Amino acid sequence: MTWAGPLALYTAVFAVVGIGLGLGWALTNVATQSYVPSSRLAAASGLVLTSLVLLGAVAVAVATTVLEVLSGSEQQAASDGSAIESVLRAAALLALVGAALLLPLIRAHRTTAPAPALDAPAP
Repeated sequence: MTWAGPLALYTAVFAVVGIGLGLGWALTNVATQSYVPSSRLAAASGLVLTSLVLLGAVAVAVATTVLEVLSGSEQQAASDGSAIESVLRAAALLALVGAALLLPLIRAHRTTAPAPALDAPAP
């Protein structure tokens, strides 16, 4: 999004990012609930939501710390456009690398693992 100049391009990129975040959030819940016995769905859903929110908070804390270090002070961090762009680009790169690393795991899981039973007894 930091490279999008015209408003139309920015809007299109923003829409893609929003759809991606929405799908990621929803599909994480669906995937979790498809592997958990029905007696534990509420606990699994709560754990996933807590994990996602906690990881988001940690990511914001790390990003603001890096932004402050790049800017030199707390006061300059909010108005240092180049530092903000650097942090956003690094986060985007990390997200792409993470997705690329997960793809082989997903493909390997699809070909080797049978589908689990939804109502299997808990160990």
